[in-house]
Amino acid sequence: MLPQSVLIKLSLEVKTEIFKRHDKGEGTCAIVSAFHLAQSTVSTIIKKGEAIKAAAGEVATLSASRITRHREPAMEELHTWVEDQNRRKAPMSQTIICTTALSLWEEIKVRQNLDDSETFKASHGWFDHFKRQASLHHVRMYGEVMSDTVVVAVFHNELKRIIP
Repeated sequence: MLPQSVLIKLSLEVKTEIFKRHDKGEGTCAIVSAFHLAQSTVSTIIKKGEAIKAAAGEVATLSASRITRHREPAMEELHTWVEDQNRRKAPMSQTIICTTALSLWEEIKVRQNLDDSETFKASHGWFDHFKRQASLHHVRMYGEVMSDTVVVAVFHNELKRIIP
């Protein structure tokens, strides 16, 4: 049986030091020995060097081991809109929320003078992520399936026919 691997959170300071050593020409094996890390860990850090440099420039302290990003103001606007609709007991569905998100995106593109290369797609995956991120599991959702009374009536009649 293989031993379980242990998750080690490295600070940005350590990651930048590994990246600097590699840039100076030090070999991966030497870096692995110096930091007592797995070779795959060091290789991944070296591979993601540009992202690490960018992250190191964004944070106040290099001792951070986790970087969090703030939500976009558009997502805050959308979250506020959804909560407002829920307070008014307005029917909500994925289609309505995604359509509203797309219209908010168009407004933001105009406000911030973004070009057409900046795109946004309100997909099913985006919606699931938005719902989780905004903690909207409590929002009442209504959809086509719930409002299709014709299908329910047909099913009910078919069930009566099968079970007298």
